[in-house]
Amino acid sequence: MRYRYLLALLTMALTVSALAANCGPSQPAATPTSAVPTMGQLAQSGQALFAVRCSKCHGEKGEGFTGPTIIGSNARLGKYNTAQGLRDFIGISMPLDAPGSLSNEQYHQLLCFVLLQNNLVSSGTPFSPDQLGTISLK
Repeated sequence: MRYRYLLALLTMALTVSALAANCGPSQPAATPTSAVPTMGQLAQSGQALFAVRCSKCHGEKGEGFTGPTIIGSNARLGKYNTAQGLRDFIGISMPLDAPGSLSNEQYHQLLCFVLLQNNLVSSGTPFSPDQLGTISLK
């Protein structure tokens, strides 16, 4: 009799356990990895940042003011050779009144904005800091 009672309890415990496993909360959905931003997406933020931090020297449209022209046919970006060269320069030297004061993300946003405005990249190009050296400015 005791054996049957223990067997019944064990069977019931296994059944409840199996039901709980099947009825419990499902596995959490896998968190999607963050998508790689495009040059265009970063440039949108870069445009607003440009208006606030860069236009006072480079003009509202990058046409030059007290600073050189950086957007348009008169822009002389070729001296930096690649987008990486330009990124290195602005990261160390700009803005002139507070060099190096922006975050890496902000410098990337500004860089994308300038590259896009000069038709050096397309807006749908995925942004990768590792590939900046392959974008020619000449």
